[in-house]
Amino acid sequence: MSQPFDPDSGQGKAGQPYVVSQARPPLDAGQGMPPPPPPPGGPYYAPAYAPPPPPRRQGVLSRIVAGLVTTVVVSSLAMNVWLSVLLASQLRGPNETTYTAGDSTRRVVILPISGAIDDSTASFIHEAVRLLKEKPPAAIVLRVDSPGGGVSASDRIWHELTEYRKAHKDVPIVASFGSVAASGGYYVSALADHIVAEPTTITGSIGVIAQAFTVEKLLEKVGVTPEVITSSEATKKDSLSPFHAWSDADRKELRNILDQAHSRFTNIVFQGRNGKITEEEAKTLANGGVLTCAEAREAKLVDEEGYLDQAIIRAQVLAKINTGPTPEVTMMAKPRSLGLLGALQSDAPSPQSLQPDQVRRLLADLSSVKLEYRWAH
Repeated sequence: MSQPFDPDSGQGKAGQPYVVSQARPPLDAGQGMPPPPPPPGGPYYAPAYAPPPPPRRQGVLSRIVAGLVTTVVVSSLAMNVWLSVLLASQLRGPNETTYTAGDSTRRVVILPISGAIDDSTASFIHEAVRLLKEKPPAAIVLRVDSPGGGVSASDRIWHELTEYRKAHKDVPIVASFGSVAASGGYYVSALADHIVAEPTTITGSIGVIAQAFTVEKLLEKVGVTPEVITSSEATKKDSLSPFHAWSDADRKELRNILDQAHSRFTNIVFQGRNGKITEEEAKTLANGGVLTCAEAREAKLVDEEGYLDQAIIRAQVLAKINTGPTPEVTMMAKPRSLGLLGALQSDAPSPQSLQPDQVRRLLADLSSVKLEYRWAH
């Protein structure tokens, strides 16, 4: 047993030298350094010294499992990043893609209006025009390939372009007609400074149409009797109902609505052509008939025969950027779904998933009367 250490004499308090009760084992080769010396002020009991255990070798199976886990984690992170980019692209709205590279300070933007004109088309144009207000181009080319569509949707597009023109009077608008630019397709283009049509374009069809079905005879065959009740004072509430044959009074009421929409269409064409045709000529042309490119040029509804590239050149001339560096040409496009997720997306529910309220809305939509600036081909 060792004595406490006396720092003055260098010995224990009992006059005995400092002694460790247990001797440390001698060092073997490769065992490393011995433990540090004991601290002063008390006895020290050296623990038994043991060499560190040898490292364990990792098995092949454990390495495979670790690799699989790493792959899954990395793939999950990559998928999350991809989904984030997809969601951002869908929420961002329309975007500009390069059509022809060039000087971005002298930019010409192609704004496409394709297919039947409906609410989604009007929403796309609304968002596209909003972006063009934030970053105005030197000129706009309306690329129209449409047989027309809804009266209200066509009118909203015309309104968006008219308001843009008021705010940016120095930005010319040129319309470029594709295979067809009829009825509502011409309605949205009438305000253009210049209209270029392809040689095979079908245009015109200035007029309004409404189509609907009545199912009275069908219901009689299947033994169904509809009951439609209106309030006492609303005597016209069930006019144009699909559940009974239309009367002459029904047709007269609908024709009055169509005539007002037709009058607006005629006035839009007259104002849009800006003195190129008279009001009487506009009324004569608004008979619903379709025109070829040559006939439309003769009637002064089209200014020039040519393709999209010719319309772009005409826009550059009107914007006074046809000399100097080549202008950049971009095209507004709807956000595109990426890969498998886009293929799996569908707005149309399957018959098995239709709920009763969805069925009622679908039937109401099919049976309602729609006013359309459309070429009824």
